Order: sequence, then C-alpha cells, then structure tokens
Amino acid sequence: MRGTGAPALPSPSVERLRLLFLTVAAGSLFGGYWFLVLVQDGWSGRNRACGALPGIEDFLDCSTRTLVLQALAPLAGPALVALLAVSAYLVAPAVITRWHGAHPLDPWPEAVRETVEQAGFDRTPTLMLSGRGLPLWMFTYGRRPRYRVMLSAGTSLYTVTDTAKVTATLAHEFGHLRNRDVDRTYLAVFAVACLALVTIVPVGLSALLVTDRAPAFAVTWRNLVLALLVASSWAAVVRTREHDADLWGGDLRPGDMLALLTGGRQEHRHLLRLHPSLERRLKVLRDPDLLLRPSAVEA
Repeated sequence: MRGTGAPALPSPSVERLRLLFLTVAAGSLFGGYWFLVLVQDGWSGRNRACGALPGIEDFLDCSTRTLVLQALAPLAGPALVALLAVSAYLVAPAVITRWHGAHPLDPWPEAVRETVEQAGFDRTPTLMLSGRGLPLWMFTYGRRPRYRVMLSAGTSLYTVTDTAKVTATLAHEFGHLRNRDVDRTYLAVFAVACLALVTIVPVGLSALLVTDRAPAFAVTWRNLVLALLVASSWAAVVRTREHDADLWGGDLRPGDMLALLTGGRQEHRHLLRLHPSLERRLKVLRDPDLLLRPSAVEA
C-alpha cells in the first residue's frame, strides 16, 4: 500500500480521464462536422457564389472565408457538449440529494466519527443519510469544496452488526475525496452522456436517413467505433478510480479494507463491467505498481 503523501506521478485514473476527454472532444468534433458541414447544402451555394466573383482577389478572399467557416463550424460540437456537461455537473448535487430524500447524518455513530477524524480532512465532507434502501452502500458526490458522502439508511444498523464493513466502505469513499477524483469523474459522466445525446445517437439516426448508402455506411461504422472507444475509455476510468480509492482507503484502514475485499460481493458480470473484480482489487491493493500496466483493451 502506498503512503499518504502525494504520489510522484499522476494517478492512473487521471491519465485515463485525459484519454476519455480527448475522445469525447474528438467525437463531438466529428458530430459537428457531420451536421454543420457534410449534410449542409449551403456550402456548395457559398462556393458557387465565390466562383461567380469577377476578380481573382475577391474570389480568393471569398473562398478563404468559406474554408475558415467550414473549419470553425465543427467546433460547435465540443462547445455544446462542454456547455451541457458543465451545466449538468453544477446542478447534480442538489438533484442527487433530492432524489434520495437525504438529510445530514446526525448524530454520527462512533465508528463513523473515528474514521472521519482519522482521515484528517481540512474540510470535512457532509455525511448524508439516504431515505432509500437498507443494504450498506455509499457514494461520494458534490463539488469542491462542498463534498458529500451518501450513506444508506441501514448504515447505523451496520455500525452495530458489522463495524469493519462500514469503516472500510467509508474509508474507500474518502479515498475518492483524497484522490480528488469526484469532480473529474462527474464531469466525465456528463461528458459521455452529452456526447451520446449530441453526437452518437443523432449521427446514427441521421445516417439512416441518408439516401446515398456509401457515405451513410462510412459514417455509421465510424460512429460505432466512436461509441466503442468512449465506452471502453469510460470503463477504464471507472475501474481505475476504484483501485485508487482502495489504495487510499487501505492507508486509512488497512485491515478493514482487506477484509472488505476478501469477503465482499462481486459485481454481476455485464457487457461493460464498471468495477474491477475483487481478486484484481486485492492484487492491486497489495501491489500498486500493477496500475501502471494498462490492460490489452486499454492499450
């Protein structure tokens, strides 16, 4: 397990987030080019108007302006995705709190208080108690500097029946805060969702309406590759941030974290697994250098 000091290199989840944001930017640029350049009839009219000008200088000025506009128009795609993602990120904490019918946890159980004090935050996150469900689960949300940790309604009960599981889970969530990945991850979530709404789905539907099969096929397979790249990059980000949080949590509560991963419940297998296996998490907890080796899919 690594020490509590700042790592010398950026955490692997940061590198994968950069890859994800670059992929989202490129994908939204592709969408902007498709909708604002390729399927627009106005560009041919602009070019014909330039060709009708009598002087060579007038023609060159006109054609240059048209080329510049064609180059700038696709930037509307990344700008729109960024605007929607940031807007969703800003309103998310209030929406999440209301959705869960949550209120601040008061009073704190002793095990929770001990873990919070041990974490040594400069500004303690607000612990919220959800009105939904009894099984033990937690997640971090909020915006800097007002972060929150959502606890399930059964947390108080679990502090009596299984204290180690509560402290380990809480230490893991504090790991997300200490690794400063909460803001980045929520921005990534909304960036991917907005890319799907603005580019992937609309481009796919638009390609179906194109009568010329050749460009429709060319755009469709590129759109599918884009969706695959975004999904695989997003999965890599989420899986790696779990490892980062495990390492920070392991520094805070080493015995409890090992017990949690040893006797925990594995996530069900889906087409896109968003959490690493418990076996893999245990290996990384014991040997953090494994995070520096990307998997074949990530590579």
